[in-house]
Amino acid sequence: MALLNKDQGTRNNRRFYSSLISLSRYYFIFVLCSLILVPTIPMVAQEAAVDSIVARCPIDTIQGCPMYRYTVEKSVGLYRVSKNFGVSQDVIIEANPELRTRGLRFGEVIYIPVPEGRSVKAATAAIAAQKPMPKVDERKPAQPRELPCIDTVSRCLQDPRIEAPREVETVADSLPSVVDTTAVADSIPALWEWNDSAAIHLSLMLPFQTRNDKRDQHAERFMEFYEGCLLAAYDLQAEGQPLVLDVYDTEKNTAIVRQLIDSNSLAGTQAVIGLAYPLQLMQVMPWSLENQVPVLAPFIDYMEGIETNPYLYLFNSSAEQEARALGQWLEEHRDSVNCVLVEAKDADIPSSVRLLHKEIKARQIPCTTTSIRQILDDSIQSALRDSVENILIFNTEKYSNVQVLIPRILNSKGAHAVTLRAQYSWTREDIALPLLYTSIFATDQPTECDAYEIKYERYFGHKHVSTTPRYDLLGYDLTRTMSAILKDTTYSGLQSDIRFEQVNPEGGYINTNVNVIHTNP
Repeated sequence: MALLNKDQGTRNNRRFYSSLISLSRYYFIFVLCSLILVPTIPMVAQEAAVDSIVARCPIDTIQGCPMYRYTVEKSVGLYRVSKNFGVSQDVIIEANPELRTRGLRFGEVIYIPVPEGRSVKAATAAIAAQKPMPKVDERKPAQPRELPCIDTVSRCLQDPRIEAPREVETVADSLPSVVDTTAVADSIPALWEWNDSAAIHLSLMLPFQTRNDKRDQHAERFMEFYEGCLLAAYDLQAEGQPLVLDVYDTEKNTAIVRQLIDSNSLAGTQAVIGLAYPLQLMQVMPWSLENQVPVLAPFIDYMEGIETNPYLYLFNSSAEQEARALGQWLEEHRDSVNCVLVEAKDADIPSSVRLLHKEIKARQIPCTTTSIRQILDDSIQSALRDSVENILIFNTEKYSNVQVLIPRILNSKGAHAVTLRAQYSWTREDIALPLLYTSIFATDQPTECDAYEIKYERYFGHKHVSTTPRYDLLGYDLTRTMSAILKDTTYSGLQSDIRFEQVNPEGGYINTNVNVIHTNP
Protein backbone atom coordinates (compact mmCIF):
# COMPACT_ATOMS: atom_id res chain seq x y z
CA MET A 1 0.00 0.00 0.00
CA ALA A 2 2.88 2.28 0.92
CA LEU A 3 4.59 1.36 -2.36
CA LEU A 4 1.41 2.18 -4.30
CA ASN A 5 1.11 5.55 -2.64
CA LYS A 6 4.73 6.27 -3.43
CA ASP A 7 4.23 5.49 -7.12
CA GLN A 8 1.11 7.60 -7.17
CA GLY A 9 3.03 10.53 -5.65
CA THR A 10 5.79 10.13 -8.20
CA ARG A 11 3.30 10.28 -11.07
CA ASN A 12 1.68 13.38 -9.55
CA ASN A 13 5.04 15.07 -9.28
CA ARG A 14 5.78 14.27 -12.92
CA ARG A 15 2.45 15.72 -14.01
CA PHE A 16 3.17 18.87 -11.97
CA TYR A 17 6.62 19.39 -13.44
CA SER A 18 5.34 18.61 -16.92
CA SER A 19 2.59 21.21 -16.50
CA LEU A 20 5.12 23.68 -15.15
CA ILE A 21 7.41 23.12 -18.14
CA SER A 22 4.50 23.56 -20.57
CA LEU A 23 3.42 26.72 -18.80
CA SER A 24 6.97 28.08 -18.89
CA ARG A 25 7.13 27.35 -22.63
CA TYR A 26 3.91 29.28 -23.26
CA TYR A 27 5.10 32.12 -21.02
CA PHE A 28 8.38 32.31 -22.95
CA ILE A 29 6.50 32.46 -26.25
CA PHE A 30 4.21 35.17 -24.83
CA VAL A 31 7.18 37.28 -23.63
CA LEU A 32 8.95 36.84 -26.98
CA CYS A 33 5.87 37.98 -28.89
CA SER A 34 5.53 40.92 -26.56
CA LEU A 35 9.09 41.99 -27.22
CA ILE A 36 8.45 41.82 -30.96
CA LEU A 37 4.95 43.25 -31.23
CA VAL A 38 4.64 45.80 -28.44
CA PRO A 39 7.17 48.34 -29.86
CA THR A 40 5.32 48.35 -33.19
CA ILE A 41 2.08 49.51 -31.56
CA PRO A 42 3.33 52.99 -30.51
CA MET A 43 5.33 53.19 -33.75
CA VAL A 44 2.17 52.69 -35.81
CA ALA A 45 0.35 55.22 -33.64
CA GLN A 46 3.22 57.69 -34.04
CA GLU A 47 3.25 57.30 -37.82
CA ALA A 48 -0.51 57.86 -37.90
CA ALA A 49 -0.09 61.00 -35.78
CA VAL A 50 2.62 62.32 -38.13
CA ASP A 51 0.45 61.64 -41.18
CA SER A 52 -2.40 63.45 -39.45
CA ILE A 53 -0.22 66.52 -38.77
CA VAL A 54 0.95 66.71 -42.38
CA ALA A 55 -2.56 66.18 -43.74
CA ARG A 56 -3.96 69.01 -41.61
CA CYS A 57 -1.48 71.58 -42.93
CA PRO A 58 -2.70 73.89 -45.72
CA ILE A 59 -0.46 74.12 -48.78
CA ASP A 60 0.46 77.52 -50.21
CA THR A 61 2.38 78.07 -53.44
CA ILE A 62 5.21 80.56 -52.86
CA GLN A 63 7.33 81.57 -55.85
CA GLY A 64 6.19 78.44 -57.66
CA CYS A 65 7.05 76.06 -54.78
CA PRO A 66 4.37 74.25 -52.74
CA MET A 67 4.86 74.74 -48.99
CA TYR A 68 3.09 73.39 -45.92
CA ARG A 69 1.74 76.13 -43.64
CA TYR A 70 2.41 74.64 -40.19
CA THR A 71 1.33 76.10 -36.85
CA VAL A 72 3.96 75.13 -34.26
CA GLU A 73 2.57 72.90 -31.53
CA LYS A 74 3.51 72.92 -27.87
CA SER A 75 6.88 71.37 -26.89
CA VAL A 76 7.84 70.69 -30.51
CA GLY A 77 11.38 71.44 -31.67
CA LEU A 78 12.92 71.89 -35.09
CA TYR A 79 14.31 68.35 -35.11
CA ARG A 80 10.86 66.82 -34.54
CA VAL A 81 9.30 69.04 -37.23
CA SER A 82 11.95 68.02 -39.75
CA LYS A 83 11.30 64.34 -39.02
CA ASN A 84 7.54 64.72 -39.20
CA PHE A 85 7.62 66.44 -42.58
CA GLY A 86 10.52 64.51 -44.06
CA VAL A 87 12.78 67.48 -44.81
CA SER A 88 16.08 68.60 -43.31
CA GLN A 89 16.36 71.30 -40.67
CA ASP A 90 18.46 73.39 -43.07
CA VAL A 91 15.64 73.38 -45.64
CA ILE A 92 13.16 74.59 -43.00
CA ILE A 93 15.53 77.34 -41.84
CA GLU A 94 16.10 78.46 -45.43
CA ALA A 95 12.34 78.88 -45.89
CA ASN A 96 12.03 80.66 -42.51
CA PRO A 97 15.19 82.79 -42.04
CA GLU A 98 14.08 84.06 -38.65
CA LEU A 99 14.80 80.59 -37.21
CA ARG A 100 18.55 81.10 -37.70
CA THR A 101 18.75 83.22 -34.56
CA ARG A 102 16.05 81.63 -32.42
CA GLY A 103 14.06 78.45 -31.92
CA LEU A 104 10.47 77.66 -32.72
CA ARG A 105 7.76 79.52 -30.86
CA PHE A 106 4.52 77.90 -29.81
CA GLY A 107 1.62 79.13 -31.94
CA GLU A 108 3.68 80.75 -34.71
CA VAL A 109 3.27 79.77 -38.36
CA ILE A 110 6.20 78.54 -40.43
CA TYR A 111 6.50 77.29 -44.00
CA ILE A 112 7.90 73.87 -44.87
CA PRO A 113 8.69 72.95 -48.49
CA VAL A 114 6.77 69.92 -49.73
CA PRO A 115 9.34 67.19 -50.52
CA GLU A 116 9.69 66.27 -54.18
CA GLY A 117 7.50 63.35 -55.18
CA ARG A 118 5.03 63.77 -52.33
CA SER A 119 1.39 64.03 -53.37
CA VAL A 120 0.04 67.52 -52.83
CA LYS A 121 -3.55 66.77 -53.73
CA ALA A 122 -4.15 64.53 -50.73
CA ALA A 123 -3.12 67.20 -48.24
CA THR A 124 -5.08 69.87 -50.09
CA ALA A 125 -8.24 67.74 -50.03
CA ALA A 126 -7.91 67.30 -46.29
CA ILE A 127 -7.73 71.06 -45.86
CA ALA A 128 -10.82 71.63 -47.97
CA ALA A 129 -12.85 69.60 -45.47
CA GLN A 130 -11.83 71.83 -42.58
CA LYS A 131 -14.18 74.49 -41.29
CA PRO A 132 -13.24 78.05 -42.21
CA MET A 133 -11.59 80.17 -39.54
CA PRO A 134 -14.15 82.36 -37.78
CA LYS A 135 -13.71 86.07 -38.33
CA VAL A 136 -12.59 88.20 -35.41
CA ASP A 137 -12.78 91.88 -34.62
CA GLU A 138 -11.20 93.69 -37.58
CA ARG A 139 -9.30 96.05 -35.27
CA LYS A 140 -7.59 93.34 -33.23
CA PRO A 141 -4.94 90.76 -34.10
CA ALA A 142 -5.48 87.09 -33.36
CA GLN A 143 -4.55 85.67 -29.96
CA PRO A 144 -1.94 85.50 -28.61
CA ARG A 145 -1.30 89.18 -29.29
CA GLU A 146 2.19 89.58 -30.69
CA LEU A 147 1.61 92.24 -33.34
CA PRO A 148 2.04 95.98 -32.81
CA CYS A 149 -1.10 97.62 -34.10
CA ILE A 150 -2.51 101.13 -34.56
CA ASP A 151 0.05 103.89 -34.10
CA THR A 152 -0.75 106.60 -31.55
CA VAL A 153 1.02 109.48 -33.27
CA SER A 154 -0.67 108.93 -36.62
CA ARG A 155 -4.05 108.89 -34.87
CA CYS A 156 -3.32 112.24 -33.25
CA LEU A 157 -2.71 113.71 -36.68
CA GLN A 158 -6.39 113.32 -37.46
CA ASP A 159 -7.53 115.73 -34.76
CA PRO A 160 -8.17 119.13 -36.44
CA ARG A 161 -7.66 120.78 -33.05
CA ILE A 162 -3.99 119.72 -32.97
CA GLU A 163 -1.91 122.33 -34.77
CA ALA A 164 1.33 120.34 -34.79
CA PRO A 165 2.33 116.72 -34.17
CA ARG A 166 3.29 115.63 -30.71
CA GLU A 167 6.93 116.06 -29.83
CA VAL A 168 8.73 112.72 -29.52
CA GLU A 169 12.41 112.07 -28.87
CA THR A 170 12.65 109.28 -31.43
CA VAL A 171 10.17 107.70 -33.75
CA ALA A 172 10.65 104.42 -31.88
CA ASP A 173 8.82 105.98 -28.93
CA SER A 174 5.65 106.11 -31.01
CA LEU A 175 5.73 102.38 -31.69
CA PRO A 176 4.29 99.85 -29.22
CA SER A 177 6.94 98.67 -26.76
CA VAL A 178 8.29 95.16 -26.51
CA VAL A 179 6.19 94.49 -23.42
CA ASP A 180 3.01 96.31 -24.34
CA THR A 181 1.70 94.53 -27.43
CA THR A 182 -1.94 95.39 -26.75
CA ALA A 183 -3.62 97.30 -29.54
CA VAL A 184 -3.61 101.01 -28.81
CA ALA A 185 -7.32 101.21 -29.57
CA ASP A 186 -7.95 99.00 -26.52
CA SER A 187 -5.60 100.76 -24.10
CA ILE A 188 -6.42 104.49 -24.52
CA PRO A 189 -9.70 106.40 -24.65
CA ALA A 190 -10.78 107.95 -27.93
CA LEU A 191 -9.39 111.49 -28.24
CA TRP A 192 -11.90 112.53 -30.87
CA GLU A 193 -14.36 111.24 -33.40
CA TRP A 194 -13.61 111.22 -37.11
CA ASN A 195 -15.53 110.36 -40.24
CA ASP A 196 -14.27 106.94 -41.38
CA SER A 197 -15.95 107.40 -44.75
CA ALA A 198 -13.78 110.46 -45.48
CA ALA A 199 -10.54 109.11 -43.99
CA ILE A 200 -7.97 107.13 -45.97
CA HIS A 201 -7.09 103.90 -44.19
CA LEU A 202 -3.53 102.64 -44.91
CA SER A 203 -1.57 99.75 -43.39
CA LEU A 204 2.19 100.09 -43.08
CA MET A 205 3.92 96.68 -42.86
CA LEU A 206 7.68 96.85 -42.33
CA PRO A 207 10.36 94.87 -40.41
CA PHE A 208 11.04 97.36 -37.58
CA GLN A 209 12.23 94.40 -35.43
CA THR A 210 11.19 96.16 -32.22
CA ARG A 211 11.13 92.85 -30.33
CA ASN A 212 14.63 91.80 -31.41
CA ASP A 213 17.54 92.63 -29.13
CA LYS A 214 19.91 92.51 -32.11
CA ARG A 215 18.33 94.39 -35.00
CA ASP A 216 20.19 94.25 -38.30
CA GLN A 217 21.79 97.25 -39.95
CA HIS A 218 18.83 97.83 -42.28
CA ALA A 219 16.27 98.37 -39.51
CA GLU A 220 17.12 102.08 -39.25
CA ARG A 221 16.08 102.79 -42.82
CA PHE A 222 12.60 101.40 -42.12
CA MET A 223 12.31 103.71 -39.12
CA GLU A 224 13.22 106.66 -41.37
CA PHE A 225 10.66 105.49 -43.93
CA TYR A 226 8.08 105.50 -41.14
CA GLU A 227 9.05 109.06 -40.18
CA GLY A 228 8.26 110.20 -43.72
CA CYS A 229 4.89 108.43 -43.57
CA LEU A 230 4.00 110.35 -40.40
CA LEU A 231 4.91 113.68 -41.97
CA ALA A 232 2.82 112.80 -45.02
CA ALA A 233 -0.13 112.10 -42.70
CA TYR A 234 0.40 115.46 -41.02
CA ASP A 235 0.42 117.34 -44.35
CA LEU A 236 -2.63 115.46 -45.60
CA GLN A 237 -4.48 116.43 -42.43
CA ALA A 238 -3.48 120.06 -42.92
CA GLU A 239 -4.96 119.84 -46.42
CA GLY A 240 -8.25 118.50 -45.08
CA GLN A 241 -7.64 114.82 -45.79
CA PRO A 242 -7.71 112.65 -42.61
CA LEU A 243 -5.66 109.46 -42.70
CA VAL A 244 -5.75 106.34 -40.52
CA LEU A 245 -2.34 104.66 -40.45
CA ASP A 246 -2.13 101.15 -38.98
CA VAL A 247 1.49 100.19 -38.32
CA TYR A 248 2.65 96.56 -38.14
CA ASP A 249 6.10 95.23 -37.31
CA THR A 250 6.39 92.23 -39.64
CA GLU A 251 10.02 91.50 -38.64
CA LYS A 252 11.50 89.00 -41.12
CA ASN A 253 8.76 86.51 -40.45
CA THR A 254 6.23 85.34 -43.03
CA ALA A 255 4.16 83.91 -40.18
CA ILE A 256 3.33 87.38 -38.86
CA VAL A 257 1.99 88.43 -42.26
CA ARG A 258 0.03 85.19 -42.52
CA GLN A 259 -1.45 85.75 -39.07
CA LEU A 260 -2.54 89.27 -39.99
CA ILE A 261 -4.40 87.93 -43.01
CA ASP A 262 -5.95 84.90 -41.32
CA SER A 263 -7.10 86.92 -38.30
CA ASN A 264 -8.85 89.46 -40.54
CA SER A 265 -6.76 92.24 -38.95
CA LEU A 266 -6.41 93.99 -42.32
CA ALA A 267 -10.15 94.36 -42.78
CA GLY A 268 -11.01 97.93 -43.66
CA THR A 269 -7.56 98.68 -45.05
CA GLN A 270 -7.72 100.53 -48.35
CA ALA A 271 -4.06 100.01 -49.29
CA VAL A 272 -0.90 98.36 -47.96
CA ILE A 273 2.57 99.94 -48.14
CA GLY A 274 5.70 97.99 -47.25
CA LEU A 275 6.53 94.27 -47.19
CA ALA A 276 10.30 94.35 -47.58
CA TYR A 277 10.81 90.64 -48.37
CA PRO A 278 9.49 88.66 -51.37
CA LEU A 279 8.11 85.77 -49.27
CA GLN A 280 6.10 88.21 -47.15
CA LEU A 281 4.79 89.91 -50.26
CA MET A 282 3.71 86.54 -51.67
CA GLN A 283 1.46 86.05 -48.63
CA VAL A 284 -0.46 89.27 -49.34
CA MET A 285 -0.85 88.93 -53.12
CA PRO A 286 -3.86 86.53 -53.16
CA TRP A 287 -5.55 88.53 -50.38
CA SER A 288 -4.94 91.74 -52.35
CA LEU A 289 -6.60 90.33 -55.47
CA GLU A 290 -9.54 88.82 -53.57
CA ASN A 291 -10.27 91.98 -51.56
CA GLN A 292 -9.26 94.45 -54.31
CA VAL A 293 -6.77 96.23 -52.05
CA PRO A 294 -3.71 97.93 -53.64
CA VAL A 295 -0.29 96.84 -52.36
CA LEU A 296 2.72 99.11 -52.95
CA ALA A 297 6.16 97.52 -52.45
CA PRO A 298 8.99 100.07 -52.02
CA PHE A 299 11.93 97.69 -51.40
CA ILE A 300 11.39 94.79 -53.83
CA ASP A 301 12.72 94.70 -57.41
CA TYR A 302 10.33 92.14 -58.86
CA MET A 303 6.75 91.02 -58.21
CA GLU A 304 5.85 87.54 -59.38
CA GLY A 305 2.27 87.71 -60.64
CA ILE A 306 2.13 91.43 -61.36
CA GLU A 307 1.03 90.59 -64.92
CA THR A 308 -2.28 89.18 -63.60
CA ASN A 309 -2.97 91.19 -60.43
CA PRO A 310 -4.17 94.78 -61.12
CA TYR A 311 -3.76 95.75 -57.44
CA LEU A 312 0.04 95.44 -57.28
CA TYR A 313 2.29 98.50 -57.48
CA LEU A 314 6.06 98.06 -58.00
CA PHE A 315 8.09 101.15 -57.15
CA ASN A 316 11.60 100.00 -58.11
CA SER A 317 12.45 99.97 -61.81
CA SER A 318 13.10 96.68 -63.57
CA ALA A 319 16.29 95.69 -65.37
CA GLU A 320 14.39 95.95 -68.67
CA GLN A 321 13.34 99.52 -67.92
CA GLU A 322 16.87 100.57 -66.96
CA ALA A 323 18.40 98.98 -70.07
CA ARG A 324 15.79 100.64 -72.27
CA ALA A 325 16.41 104.05 -70.70
CA LEU A 326 20.18 103.70 -71.11
CA GLY A 327 19.78 102.49 -74.68
CA GLN A 328 17.66 105.52 -75.52
CA TRP A 329 20.21 107.88 -73.95
CA LEU A 330 23.08 106.26 -75.86
CA GLU A 331 21.12 106.47 -79.09
CA GLU A 332 20.54 110.19 -78.54
CA HIS A 333 24.32 110.64 -78.04
CA ARG A 334 25.48 108.07 -80.61
CA ASP A 335 27.73 110.57 -82.43
CA SER A 336 29.69 111.41 -79.30
CA VAL A 337 29.98 108.04 -77.48
CA ASN A 338 31.77 104.72 -77.82
CA CYS A 339 30.61 101.78 -75.68
CA VAL A 340 33.57 99.70 -74.53
CA LEU A 341 32.32 96.20 -73.70
CA VAL A 342 34.60 94.28 -71.36
CA GLU A 343 34.80 90.71 -72.67
CA ALA A 344 33.94 87.88 -70.30
CA LYS A 345 32.32 84.46 -70.31
CA ASP A 346 28.60 84.56 -71.04
CA ALA A 347 27.83 82.68 -67.82
CA ASP A 348 29.34 85.54 -65.80
CA ILE A 349 27.19 88.28 -67.30
CA PRO A 350 24.16 89.30 -65.17
CA SER A 351 20.82 89.93 -66.82
CA SER A 352 21.07 93.73 -66.49
CA VAL A 353 24.27 93.74 -68.57
CA ARG A 354 22.86 91.26 -71.08
CA LEU A 355 19.85 93.50 -71.62
CA LEU A 356 22.06 96.56 -72.09
CA HIS A 357 24.22 94.67 -74.62
CA LYS A 358 21.02 93.77 -76.46
CA GLU A 359 19.91 97.42 -76.53
CA ILE A 360 23.31 98.55 -77.82
CA LYS A 361 23.21 95.98 -80.61
CA ALA A 362 19.58 96.68 -81.57
CA ARG A 363 20.13 100.45 -81.69
CA GLN A 364 23.50 100.04 -83.48
CA ILE A 365 25.40 102.14 -80.94
CA PRO A 366 29.15 102.46 -81.78
CA CYS A 367 31.13 100.02 -79.61
CA THR A 368 34.47 98.30 -79.20
CA THR A 369 35.64 95.47 -76.96
CA THR A 370 38.40 94.99 -74.44
CA SER A 371 39.18 92.58 -71.61
CA ILE A 372 40.21 92.61 -68.00
CA ARG A 373 43.61 91.28 -69.06
CA GLN A 374 44.16 94.29 -71.32
CA ILE A 375 43.24 96.61 -68.47
CA LEU A 376 45.68 94.87 -66.15
CA ASP A 377 48.38 95.05 -68.85
CA ASP A 378 47.77 98.79 -69.27
CA SER A 379 46.82 98.25 -72.91
CA ILE A 380 43.24 99.49 -72.78
CA GLN A 381 43.98 102.31 -75.22
CA SER A 382 43.50 99.98 -78.19
CA ALA A 383 39.76 99.88 -77.38
CA LEU A 384 39.40 103.63 -76.80
CA ARG A 385 38.52 106.16 -79.46
CA ASP A 386 39.52 109.78 -79.86
CA SER A 387 37.15 112.75 -79.67
CA VAL A 388 34.30 110.74 -78.12
CA GLU A 389 33.25 109.63 -74.66
CA ASN A 390 34.31 106.02 -74.07
CA ILE A 391 31.82 104.33 -71.75
CA LEU A 392 33.20 101.24 -70.01
CA ILE A 393 30.56 98.54 -69.45
CA PHE A 394 31.69 95.75 -67.11
CA ASN A 395 30.03 92.36 -66.72
CA THR A 396 29.29 92.75 -63.01
CA GLU A 397 26.93 94.51 -60.63
CA LYS A 398 29.42 94.46 -57.74
CA TYR A 399 31.77 97.40 -57.34
CA SER A 400 34.28 95.23 -55.48
CA ASN A 401 34.93 93.39 -58.77
CA VAL A 402 35.73 96.69 -60.52
CA GLN A 403 37.45 98.67 -57.77
CA VAL A 404 40.89 97.17 -58.29
CA LEU A 405 40.80 98.10 -62.00
CA ILE A 406 40.05 101.82 -61.53
CA PRO A 407 43.71 102.86 -60.92
CA ARG A 408 44.78 100.89 -64.01
CA ILE A 409 42.17 102.63 -66.13
CA LEU A 410 43.24 106.06 -64.88
CA ASN A 411 46.91 105.32 -65.59
CA SER A 412 46.42 103.90 -69.10
CA LYS A 413 43.56 105.94 -70.58
CA GLY A 414 45.89 108.76 -71.59
CA ALA A 415 44.02 111.75 -73.00
CA HIS A 416 40.93 109.73 -73.83
CA ALA A 417 37.64 110.57 -72.16
CA VAL A 418 36.49 107.53 -70.14
CA THR A 419 33.19 107.14 -68.27
CA LEU A 420 32.16 104.20 -66.08
CA ARG A 421 28.73 102.64 -66.57
CA ALA A 422 27.82 102.25 -62.90
CA GLN A 423 25.16 100.67 -60.76
CA TYR A 424 23.19 103.03 -58.53
CA SER A 425 24.83 101.54 -55.43
CA TRP A 426 28.27 102.49 -56.77
CA THR A 427 27.46 106.18 -56.38
CA ARG A 428 28.23 105.89 -52.67
CA GLU A 429 31.86 105.07 -53.53
CA ASP A 430 34.62 107.60 -54.17
CA ILE A 431 35.26 106.88 -57.86
CA ALA A 432 37.64 109.15 -59.77
CA LEU A 433 35.80 108.70 -63.06
CA PRO A 434 32.65 110.19 -64.58
CA LEU A 435 29.65 107.90 -64.02
CA LEU A 436 26.66 106.94 -66.15
CA TYR A 437 23.83 105.26 -64.24
CA THR A 438 20.05 105.06 -63.89
CA SER A 439 17.98 106.17 -60.90
CA ILE A 440 14.33 106.44 -59.94
CA PHE A 441 15.26 109.42 -57.75
CA ALA A 442 15.58 113.00 -58.93
CA THR A 443 18.96 114.74 -58.86
CA ASP A 444 17.58 118.19 -57.98
CA GLN A 445 15.23 118.59 -55.04
CA PRO A 446 12.26 120.98 -55.49
CA THR A 447 11.85 124.05 -53.30
CA GLU A 448 9.17 122.24 -51.28
CA CYS A 449 11.98 120.25 -49.65
CA ASP A 450 13.03 123.31 -47.62
CA ALA A 451 9.67 123.40 -45.84
CA TYR A 452 9.86 119.62 -45.41
CA GLU A 453 13.27 119.86 -43.70
CA ILE A 454 11.94 122.42 -41.22
CA LYS A 455 8.98 120.19 -40.36
CA TYR A 456 11.20 117.13 -40.07
CA GLU A 457 13.58 118.64 -37.50
CA ARG A 458 10.72 120.26 -35.60
CA TYR A 459 8.80 117.00 -35.39
CA PHE A 460 11.58 114.52 -34.60
CA GLY A 461 14.15 116.77 -32.98
CA HIS A 462 17.07 115.56 -35.14
CA LYS A 463 18.35 115.69 -38.69
CA HIS A 464 17.73 112.86 -41.11
CA VAL A 465 20.34 110.08 -41.25
CA SER A 466 20.27 108.73 -44.82
CA THR A 467 21.62 110.73 -47.75
CA THR A 468 20.77 109.25 -51.15
CA PRO A 469 18.20 107.90 -51.30
CA ARG A 470 16.44 109.53 -48.36
CA TYR A 471 14.22 106.86 -46.84
CA ASP A 472 12.13 109.42 -44.97
CA LEU A 473 11.43 111.21 -48.27
CA LEU A 474 10.61 107.85 -49.84
CA GLY A 475 8.04 107.16 -47.12
CA TYR A 476 6.62 110.66 -47.54
CA ASP A 477 6.34 110.43 -51.33
CA LEU A 478 4.82 106.93 -51.40
CA THR A 479 2.26 107.67 -48.68
CA ARG A 480 1.10 110.73 -50.56
CA THR A 481 1.21 108.90 -53.89
CA MET A 482 -0.99 106.06 -52.64
CA SER A 483 -3.39 108.55 -51.05
CA ALA A 484 -3.63 110.34 -54.42
CA ILE A 485 -4.30 107.03 -56.20
CA LEU A 486 -7.12 106.18 -53.78
CA LYS A 487 -8.68 109.64 -54.16
CA ASP A 488 -8.05 109.78 -57.93
CA THR A 489 -5.93 112.93 -57.65
CA THR A 490 -2.33 113.74 -58.60
CA TYR A 491 0.84 114.21 -56.56
CA SER A 492 4.33 115.33 -57.62
CA GLY A 493 7.04 113.82 -55.39
CA LEU A 494 9.79 115.61 -53.50
CA GLN A 495 12.53 113.02 -54.07
CA SER A 496 11.17 111.30 -57.16
CA ASP A 497 8.50 111.95 -59.75
CA ILE A 498 6.60 108.66 -59.54
CA ARG A 499 4.73 107.60 -62.68
CA PHE A 500 2.87 104.31 -62.41
CA GLU A 501 1.81 102.65 -65.65
CA GLN A 502 -0.16 99.42 -66.01
CA VAL A 503 1.86 96.53 -67.45
CA ASN A 504 -1.21 95.25 -69.35
CA PRO A 505 -5.01 95.57 -69.08
CA GLU A 506 -5.17 92.70 -66.55
CA GLY A 507 -1.96 93.42 -64.63
CA GLY A 508 -0.53 95.71 -61.99
CA TYR A 509 1.47 98.91 -62.17
CA ILE A 510 5.19 99.66 -62.50
CA ASN A 511 6.96 102.94 -61.84
CA THR A 512 8.24 103.99 -65.28
CA ASN A 513 10.16 107.08 -64.18
CA VAL A 514 13.78 106.05 -64.80
CA ASN A 515 16.33 108.86 -64.97
CA VAL A 516 19.69 108.52 -66.75
CA ILE A 517 22.28 110.46 -64.78
CA HIS A 518 25.69 111.48 -66.11
CA THR A 519 28.09 112.80 -63.49
CA ASN A 520 31.66 114.08 -63.29
CA PRO A 521 33.97 113.27 -60.36
